Amino acid sequence: MTFSRRQLLVLAGMWTLASSATSKGQTVPPQPAPGTLRTGDLIFPLKPNSCTPLSAGTVGDPVTSREAWTRARQEVLDSVPSQRSAEVVRLIERLRAMTYEEFIREFNGLVGTGRELLGSNHPAVGHVALIDRQSDGTLHVLEAQTSSADSSKPGVRSLLWSEWYKGREDDNIWHARMRGISASDATKVVAAARGQIGRPYSIRPSSLLVTDSFYCSKLVWFAFSKALDKALDGNSDPDRFFWVTPSNILGSALLDRLHQPRDFRC
Repeated sequence: MTFSRRQLLVLAGMWTLASSATSKGQTVPPQPAPGTLRTGDLIFPLKPNSCTPLSAGTVGDPVTSREAWTRARQEVLDSVPSQRSAEVVRLIERLRAMTYEEFIREFNGLVGTGRELLGSNHPAVGHVALIDRQSDGTLHVLEAQTSSADSSKPGVRSLLWSEWYKGREDDNIWHARMRGISASDATKVVAAARGQIGRPYSIRPSSLLVTDSFYCSKLVWFAFSKALDKALDGNSDPDRFFWVTPSNILGSALLDRLHQPRDFRC
């Protein structure tokens, strides 16, 4: 089953919006010092004064957001092919019965966590990548990306920090590390991610342990699960109806946030 990019963006709620927050008067530097980054660390870049996605229950006009999601859902339901697998049937029936409120709760990973969605101040970021500091001190970034300024092929890749950083000079960058992780375990995580280099990029929802394609947060979730049997978002079930998102990972109870340039509401 194929989803159009617009359908995926609407269904996933991945709008990039102007945030009411501002970096004026910001006392924390927008980015961590590269020297503080270690193998196995996570970085979450985000353009200044922006936020993603539908995380605090306020996306401009809530009525418009609901209507857009409802229209996109119907387009997906109308596009279901006559020949379909049992898995597609299961997903479609779940989508057919789902309400907008249920979608919001599931997408934000808040089902069964005891956390309230509305009024929460859960930071939402649009990308996550892994740090690989090699023995000679060279800093590499492992990520699954759609495209880049250097025109490299979309998919899982490793870039030198200097290459990755081009065009991100003004970004806000969050920095996190698994609490108590050893150097050897961090190396295992990076090795699990490195083993997927060359895999294509896809935001198609699928098992988080299926290695035919990756999106950014799936790669990170996979690497920690494969290497350490740890589910960063607190949900060990790899078979998801929705994507695991960068904000799900950044909000993990397993991570220490070592650099947080700002806090904002979407």
